[in-house]
Amino acid sequence: MKKILVTDEIRGMAKDYAMRLLNQEGAIGSLRHLKSQLTGNEAKYVERIIRNLPAILEMLPWNYTNFHQQHFALFDKGGARAIDFSHRFLLSDDGGSPKEKAFYMHIVAALKYDVVQQKLFPECVRKMGIRACVYCNAQYAVSAKKRKTDRSSIYRSTYNIDHWKPKNHYPYLAVAFYNLYPCCTTCNQGKSYTEKDWCMYAQVGDMLNPYKFLLDDMSLLNYLLTWDAEQLKIDFVDKTTGLRPDYDKDFHVQKLYNNFKTEVEDVIWRNRIYNAKMVEAMQQSGVYKIKPQDTNRFIIGNYDREEDVMKRPLAKLTQDIARQLGLI
Repeated sequence: MKKILVTDEIRGMAKDYAMRLLNQEGAIGSLRHLKSQLTGNEAKYVERIIRNLPAILEMLPWNYTNFHQQHFALFDKGGARAIDFSHRFLLSDDGGSPKEKAFYMHIVAALKYDVVQQKLFPECVRKMGIRACVYCNAQYAVSAKKRKTDRSSIYRSTYNIDHWKPKNHYPYLAVAFYNLYPCCTTCNQGKSYTEKDWCMYAQVGDMLNPYKFLLDDMSLLNYLLTWDAEQLKIDFVDKTTGLRPDYDKDFHVQKLYNNFKTEVEDVIWRNRIYNAKMVEAMQQSGVYKIKPQDTNRFIIGNYDREEDVMKRPLAKLTQDIARQLGLI
């Protein structure tokens, strides 16, 4: 929903991530083991991943299309070396255990995706300050998942990770840094293996926050007359056109957010309570030990800066409505 500018800090994070995956986790060795069990186009595909993996891991997302055409398009359906990525193979993993699964899943496993999901990428996500779903901003991007051990089953908290370029069509991008999106379970399952145009990352000059929530003026008037939150109507629009964006067709934001009318009601009530004199008195009283820069966050009950919207669910909705009403 909000884009992330690719800064030198982000590039450095991607470089460190790639080096750890290559040097500490042994992804190349696993791929070579996988290739040794294959023949024909499947073996050639894995060999091509091995040759290009260092570049793939750090590749910027706006270079994906050209790179794919240059190196991997011939393996697509209808290509000169077409591969059925869903075809099941009985192959052994690094530990020697034979497993039957789709070809693309063997590649994903060899690329150490489990390590990426459980350890490497969550560290990067935390450094970027992402805790909420990057698609809907309505839920946290973590969930509790069952993990079996030798003695029992335990639950652990882990990030849900979606692939911008689906791993069943682009298995070589399964652990590419800029192809991994932290999201909620709902968006992850809803998007599934479909490919969307929206890219989470941005270049200099791109609009980082292209959408906004608006409280319909007439619905606000009806609410103030009836005190019935169901009267409230929340619109999700493109900042440039004022119209509902194509993004909404992919992630159904408008429909989702009209379930959060009581949260908007809270912002309306805060706007009635925290007028300028109330805020000044609160800051001068000494009762509330709040830094001046944190006053707005205290008032709206969520992060108040645009750059922080991915730190907590519903931060964008809260911010947008609060600004519309003049609360912050």
